Amino acid sequence: MRADDHKLRRRSEFQQVYKYGESYRSKNLVLISLRQTGDRSFRSGVVASRKVGGAVRRNRAKRLMREASRFLRGRCQVEGVHTVLVARSGCPESDGRNILTELTQLYQRAGLLSPFAESVE
Repeated sequence: MRADDHKLRRRSEFQQVYKYGESYRSKNLVLISLRQTGDRSFRSGVVASRKVGGAVRRNRAKRLMREASRFLRGRCQVEGVHTVLVARSGCPESDGRNILTELTQLYQRAGLLSPFAESVE
């Protein structure tokens, strides 16, 4: 398995998650998750629109979301889930710890993490 097999790549994959997935919102992030029956992998993609800001701000937001997602990937208790993380306008100003805390809460609300998972504080 390649190192980047956990990423959503195709437009059709993103569209499927947008259309059929459930969304969960926080101050700086939106998590859209879709359970896949035939696929056992946990795959995710990140999105930051121009509403977030210029290229530097969008890239920072995506970098923060990818790092938080990578940190939590090993703690996920379910298989066969595709997720899309969408940055909201305040995301680039947040620090990594805040994004990690918000993403942990979103994963728990989506049922991807155990509610009693160890704290990231």
